Amino acid sequence: MRIVLLLLILLILPEAYAQGIGVSPAVLEFDLAEGDNAERQITIYSNANEEFVAEPSPDFVAINPGSGTVNGEKKLIVRASGKKPGEHNGQIAIQFTGNGGGMRLNTGAVVKVLMNVKERETEKECCSKVNGYEIFRELKDWTKSNGLASRVWVTRTGCLGFCNNVGATLVIYPDQLWFKEVQLEELQKIKDFILDSVK
Repeated sequence: MRIVLLLLILLILPEAYAQGIGVSPAVLEFDLAEGDNAERQITIYSNANEEFVAEPSPDFVAINPGSGTVNGEKKLIVRASGKKPGEHNGQIAIQFTGNGGGMRLNTGAVVKVLMNVKERETEKECCSKVNGYEIFRELKDWTKSNGLASRVWVTRTGCLGFCNNVGATLVIYPDQLWFKEVQLEELQKIKDFILDSVK
């Protein structure tokens, strides 16, 4: 009986080890100013065709995509929002639903999220005198009202180095498109570009 059981375990283990599942990194750290947002990337690994579900908590953490299939590696974007100053902890629980077949030694993982939020410093004059905040608010509100908030992330940054007396500087990622001297009345062009990008 012992020999048969040992033989059975040895036959099962290679399949279990072959279906390695992992997440990297295990800890995400964010340093933000109050009201800012930031993104980090995590990668999940599986050498079998695995379905997964990622559940972030609490509400200052969001992840995209929140579910899907991975065969090899898949990159997920984690977004954090700096609410009130202080240290905040959260996590992302990733569960593999077991559709990859065979026995697995690991069916999930937890990524810790550590966030330090500092009080906002006074905005530089160059941004405020060309309606930088108004442009940010207009784009942020527009994405929400058009149902794009889960696909388009509008955030403020520090100085991008193109201070002027005409308009604000905007950058669209992942395209790395820079718009300089943007004025409120020119935002429709940028909104149209965003709509074309998310189709």
